[in-house]
Amino acid sequence: MERVLSTGKAFVGLKRLMIAMMAFVAMAATAGDGAKVGEWQLEKEEDGVQIYARSVEGWEIREILAVTTLSTTPGSVLAVLNDVEENAPKLSDVVRNSAIEQRESATRYRIYTVMDMPWPLSDRDSFNQRVIEHDADSGVVTITDTATQGIKPEQEDLVRIQASRQQWRLTPLEDGQTKVELQILVDPNGPIPSSLINSMSVGQPIGTMETLKKLVQQPEYRDAELVVAQES
Repeated sequence: MERVLSTGKAFVGLKRLMIAMMAFVAMAATAGDGAKVGEWQLEKEEDGVQIYARSVEGWEIREILAVTTLSTTPGSVLAVLNDVEENAPKLSDVVRNSAIEQRESATRYRIYTVMDMPWPLSDRDSFNQRVIEHDADSGVVTITDTATQGIKPEQEDLVRIQASRQQWRLTPLEDGQTKVELQILVDPNGPIPSSLINSMSVGQPIGTMETLKKLVQQPEYRDAELVVAQES
């Protein structure tokens, strides 16, 4: 059971949690496919990043969409996201470590992540199944991370994320740039008011996109070629 703080300190801690959770490599939900959703509404625009939100049937937590354009190629962005151990902590305020635990192929692997939560909340961990797809006609690359179970037993000192799915969509543009979309709907699995999650979820994706913008310009990623093997 989560510990309880005085009202003032609890609000600060929960605010930090909600901002951080939206950066974590995990988005929404096993129940997401086929669910009715509302229209996207623009919530915030800052530093070239637009943040949208919409309701999802059966969820009190809203789905978040972050959109920006980067002066790079889909190959460079994919190279950053595939370097899980190095870059997952950089793209999140709370990721302690993240690593590939089980690899089926270059386009299908599982990621284990441990997150440091602000007191008084328990730290979290998660397993995500990653699937990478490439549309040869449009050039669009889609990277989807969905919460999965059954790889490692849950630990007493960590709360396991049960429902999580995150999707990156990388669309090449004619001018050599890439449209980057990050869709997030996540249940942090704990007694946290959905109203607080919704009010705090629009800020952190801006930081994630700003960090990504810097990472894709690093020498090891800047000239990376797009290589996505098609599964048979």
